Formats: sequence, C-alpha cells, structure tokens
Amino acid sequence: MRYYTPRPPFPACLRTLTFMGALLALPALSQAQEAVDPYKKAPSAATKPEAPPAQAPTQNQLFTTIEWIEMETKDALALIRKGLPPNSAELIAAIRKSEQDGTAKVLDTVSCTTRSGQRCAVESVREHIYPTEYKENTEKGPSTLDISGVQSKDPRFSLVQEPATTLNPKAFEMRPVGARMEIEPVLSEDGQVVDVNMAPELVRYAGKMEYGSANINNQLVPLTEQPVFITNKITTAVTLHSGQTALIGMSSPIKDNGTTDETKKVLLLIQVVAFSQATP
Repeated sequence: MRYYTPRPPFPACLRTLTFMGALLALPALSQAQEAVDPYKKAPSAATKPEAPPAQAPTQNQLFTTIEWIEMETKDALALIRKGLPPNSAELIAAIRKSEQDGTAKVLDTVSCTTRSGQRCAVESVREHIYPTEYKENTEKGPSTLDISGVQSKDPRFSLVQEPATTLNPKAFEMRPVGARMEIEPVLSEDGQVVDVNMAPELVRYAGKMEYGSANINNQLVPLTEQPVFITNKITTAVTLHSGQTALIGMSSPIKDNGTTDETKKVLLLIQVVAFSQATP
C-alpha cells in the first residue's frame, strides 16, 4: 500500500522574483532576435558615422636647370684631371669660383618645372629660315634685233641678247638658333633620388657658305648661299640626389670659320630640385 505525500506549496516571494526576472530578460531576448533577424533591413547610410575628411593629395614636382659654361682649356683640364666625381661639391665649387674670378662665363641657362615621369621641353631660340631647294628660271630675249632704219643707207647691224638664268627658292627649312632642353625626370619613392633622361642643345649661327658661281660682268657671283650652324649637344641619362649639381659633359666650341677652338671648353652642368605641392 503506497502513501502519497503532498509537496509543500511554492513560496509566494519566490514566485514574484521569478516573474520579475522573466520581465527583465525580455529586452535582451528581443535584441538578440533583432541581431540575427535576416529579414530586417540594414541601417541606412545616413545613420552611419561620417568619415573624417581626406587630406589633399600631393604631386611630386621637379625643377631642372641646365647651364653651359665656357672656360679656358687649361683650367678645365686641370679640374678634370683631379679625378673628382662629376657631382662632388669640390668640383662644382671650383667651377663657381672660376665664374666669380672671370676665368669662366655662362653662355646660356634654361630651366623648367615638371611632374615626376612627365616630359618637359623648353627653348629660347630664334627661328632661322633658309632655302634648301631652288627652281631655275630662264628668260630668253630676241636673238637678233634690227636697229637700222628702213630707208637708211647705213649698213645693218644686229644686237644679240643672251638668255638670263635665275634661281628662285621653292623649298625652305627652319633651324632654331639658341638654347633648347628636353628632359624626363623620375623621382624615387623616398623623394631623394632623381633619374633624368635629357637632351640639351646649344645652337648658334656662324655665317654663310657659298655654293656655285657665275661670271657676270667679269665677276664671280655665288649662285647659292647656305647657313652654317654650330651645335653643342649631349644626349644622356644620369642619377643624382635632389638639389645636387653635377657635371654631365664637356665639349670644344667651334669658331665662326668652322674650325675647332682648342683654347676653350664648354662645360655642361645640371641641377634637379624636388619639391611637393598640394593640389586644391
């Protein structure tokens, strides 16, 4: 025979606490459901926090200067034979001192600013236009001219006129006379080293040269004349630090008569300065 023992009633105070705990857990449960609800739309972009304003981008700028400097051959060779690197401060200081002493002079200088990796061309020239092809024109006159009168009893005589030949230009060319420079500098990532491809050129006019001649009134007259130009040019690529000056070439100048001037030399200097400029 089994006996049933009834359980004691649940205390009223505990029932109250359990009910209150369930009420407090409802908001947390609601938030958890909202976080994992796949059908609820994501918050709009307007409710997202605004991103901080971006800084203005910068562009690497390069300022390049080319100088042609003329000095005595003995002084130029004395500097070269010291064995100094072409970008050494001692060599450049010696060249600048020669300029101050008057033993060297600057023939011309050109400069330009460009972005890294962009080509730059600058020139300060005079356009010298000259003919390269000619067209021959021949004007024929009467071979015999009768100047005697019809009723004159004087003997007849005639005047023979030879054809006249002239040369007229029909094609022309232009040669820029002065200083020109084409460069393409590239700045390294750290902004300290510059690679430069360049082709500086200095051209000057040295007179005319006569070609062909004709005997007119017992005098030899030139049929055509062509200009003579003197050029100092170098095409090379160098690497140097920003703000550094370097000697990149030396050549002999040419006299106006076309011969080499062995008493002088032309030194070519380059300097590239890198700087940054904020874009608006």
